[in-house]
Amino acid sequence: MYKIAVIHDDRYKGKDLSIVAEVQVDKTLSDESKLEEAFRLTNSIDHNWWENKEVTAMFSNEGCRSTSVDDFVLIDTYWPFFTRWRCDDVGWTKI
Repeated sequence: MYKIAVIHDDRYKGKDLSIVAEVQVDKTLSDESKLEEAFRLTNSIDHNWWENKEVTAMFSNEGCRSTSVDDFVLIDTYWPFFTRWRCDDVGWTKI
C-alpha cells in the first residue's frame, strides 16, 4: 500500500490549506488511478468518507466536506519531494 495526502483548499473561506486525510492506495496504480481512488475515498456517498478503512482522517472537527474542485492531492514521488495535483471540473492538473 501507498499513502497519499488530500488537501482541502478553503482559502476562499479565510482558512489555510490543510491536510484532511491520508489515503492508502495500491502503489502499483498509475498516478491518475491513485488520484481517482483518493477522490472516491474522500467523498461521502453512502456514509461519511472518513469511515473508509483506507482513510486516516487528519481534521479536528466533527466532520469534513468531501473532496472537490480546486482541492489537492500530494503523491510522494521521491521523499521529500511530492507531486501536487489539483482537482479540476473533469480530471486533474499537475502543479
